[in-house]
Amino acid sequence: ISSTRHFPGHRVECEITNAECDQFRVANTATQRTDTGDQFLQGERLRQGLNQSIAEHGLQDYVGIHGFPVCLVFSTRDEQRRPSQPFRTLLLQELIKGGVIAPNLVVLYVHKDKNTDQTVGIFHKALAIYRKAIDEGVENYLEGEAVQPVYRKWNQLEKNH
Repeated sequence: ISSTRHFPGHRVECEITNAECDQFRVANTATQRTDTGDQFLQGERLRQGLNQSIAEHGLQDYVGIHGFPVCLVFSTRDEQRRPSQPFRTLLLQELIKGGVIAPNLVVLYVHKDKNTDQTVGIFHKALAIYRKAIDEGVENYLEGEAVQPVYRKWNQLEKNH
């Protein structure tokens, strides 16, 4: 199956295999046949695990977990406790190194305790780097440029912030 996505100035080709389609169908069918209680429990379990890790690293003033249990988001702050795109980028960078792509955390029916534990463990490692960046400077750990906010007209950051 092939799909083309158009973004301003970009065209992206996406291909998925029959096996990937089958996996989606199984997950989608399972989700349709069950109530979402398990998803809410996993979401709360994820929130608790992440908040515990945040506390263990002493980052309660710098990283927050927010939202509905099945769709959590995180906020990031710099050493002066201001919202920070460089620190958001750093956390995303470290999560990706661990195999988690998480601009947000969507919990699906197919996610079980082992998936939640794995995600919390990867966050824990990423938060250790975040802690070092708070203490030693984000520029010492950030590889590349910081992500920019979606609504740049209103949220444009200065070039070196």
